[in-house]
Amino acid sequence: MDDIKLALLGDKAAQERLTERGELLPCAHCKGNGKVSFKDYRFIGKNFKGDRKIVYRVQIICNKCRSRGKPIFTGPLVNPNPYITKWGNCYADTDVCNAETNKFSGYVKAAISEWNTRAPILTPRDLEERKRLLGKAMAEGEENARNQEIEYSFRCIYAAVLLAAQEVYGFGHKRAWRLLKRADEIICTALDSEEIIREVWERMGLEINFREGIDRIREVEEAQ
Repeated sequence: MDDIKLALLGDKAAQERLTERGELLPCAHCKGNGKVSFKDYRFIGKNFKGDRKIVYRVQIICNKCRSRGKPIFTGPLVNPNPYITKWGNCYADTDVCNAETNKFSGYVKAAISEWNTRAPILTPRDLEERKRLLGKAMAEGEENARNQEIEYSFRCIYAAVLLAAQEVYGFGHKRAWRLLKRADEIICTALDSEEIIREVWERMGLEINFREGIDRIREVEEAQ
């Protein structure tokens, strides 16, 4: 489950991660997209250099239904460049304005946090249970996929053995069935795969070694 889904369910940690990345949740009313909006709110005066000092109102507004997040009011700033970061028009590119822009970013983050903070749909306990069940389902899905791969591999091996038995020894339906039936019995009764491989070595003088690339089956004399 991604951070957006978790945040919509009320996961505070997911909401905070989205805010840190500057990402906005869909509108709580219409699922529309929100955007950062800022506007001059109050003229405070001028500093000793004569620069205008303004308090800005920063909030998130939905592009679709025009719902508004809680407004955040900045301290008195000297002509910041909000969109030099990523939010809008550029003003004067001066050291003073750039320094004020850095201050402005914190207010934008606060507005995003207000927008992304949603009441929990589930209790923390319910949310943790959802996460646990999701993790369990994902683990079971991976295990099922591995089991299907193993089953397919065994089917291919059985089919190859039957084709080889027919081509080399002319096995028909009944003899092929008895061959695989006996193979199943050996596999099910053996303690482990090494026991079967060792018995082939001892009884037939053949070594089965898949680490040897193409030459996977060798006579004992060659192996010694």
